[in-house]
Amino acid sequence: MNLLLKLCGATIASVLIVSCSSNSPAASPGTTSRTTEAPTTEAPTATAPTTTAPATTTPPVTVDASKSSTTAIQVAGIAGATALSVGMVHACALLSGGTVSCWGDNSFGQLGGDHRGVGASVLVPGVSGATAIAAGQGHSCALLKGGSVACWGNNIYGQLGDGTNNDSTVPVKVIGVKDATGISVGGLRSCALLASRAVTCWGGGGPDLPSQLPRAIPEFSGATALAVGGAFTKMGNVDFACAVLSDNSVTCTLQTGISAEATALDVSSSLVTDVCAVLRGGRISCYSRDSHSAIAGVFDIAGASAVGVGGSHACALLNDGSIKCWGDNTYGQLGDDTRNSSDTPLPVSGLSGATAVDLGLQHSCALLQDGTVSCWGDNADGQLGF
Repeated sequence: MNLLLKLCGATIASVLIVSCSSNSPAASPGTTSRTTEAPTTEAPTATAPTTTAPATTTPPVTVDASKSSTTAIQVAGIAGATALSVGMVHACALLSGGTVSCWGDNSFGQLGGDHRGVGASVLVPGVSGATAIAAGQGHSCALLKGGSVACWGNNIYGQLGDGTNNDSTVPVKVIGVKDATGISVGGLRSCALLASRAVTCWGGGGPDLPSQLPRAIPEFSGATALAVGGAFTKMGNVDFACAVLSDNSVTCTLQTGISAEATALDVSSSLVTDVCAVLRGGRISCYSRDSHSAIAGVFDIAGASAVGVGGSHACALLNDGSIKCWGDNTYGQLGDDTRNSSDTPLPVSGLSGATAVDLGLQHSCALLQDGTVSCWGDNADGQLGF
């Protein structure tokens, strides 16, 4: 069953915000407070997707310190970046000339090209004139000048939108999308925000999906932003998306527990359905369907302007260009130079001048004012870019 819930005024994580703004003053400085509110990337078999998350347990994790970093490290080969999107274990940067460069896992060709996953970034072949990017679990997409969309990587659920279920290591045009103004992708599906403020999606999940071709999502009519989450694993699939509507409310395809005016929002790309929203006044509200979530609660973070959600951690971008993170820190994904998990937001060590933040499963990345990108956390698949 596909549950729809309107969340008054929220915006969304890995999100592309097209026209959401707030005139409310920032929260007054103070101590951060919190109140509690009630994966692999291996190719799955082609079973029907479900929107019900399976019960999971977290076994003890042994971390190879040589394959992670507790502090931010600059991604090799990235200069002149204007946008950033982080997938589950890969990431992509939009460069000033309209090209796209990606790094990390390439199990499905999501970096573009048939090379193995790499630490150093590589240019996606055949992409030019890009104006926005979106990285998911096993695929990536680029919004191109003129409003068309091209995608590459995993296509088992039709998430490339080319009318097939064939993976592609080179970008293929999404059929029928010509006037997109924004894009967002998750594990099983991809979505585009159109100039008419309608939303069209393709791929697996939901009552009208899977679909190899784009289909309109009527509940998202009037959207100003969207965020797509979810993941596929051998244990099961989760697929969900949220849209910010013109009245600043938010509609999601899975029930969430956030009900407040917000200015930005993000959703997780994992089997755990986590949603975080930046509320008016600088607070951040996070909801999870997992009762043992490491990030759920309401946090007073003065000057918060954006939020990112990972597999079990979250990060907030502040107006002064700093970033604070909380949740699981097994791989150093909080960036505070420790591996101690925290239920209160902690500043990322040595990082300043950030203009965007986005999170993967167990790592985090920031776009900086000088056009470089820095990442921290798990690097088992080269997702830190070195």
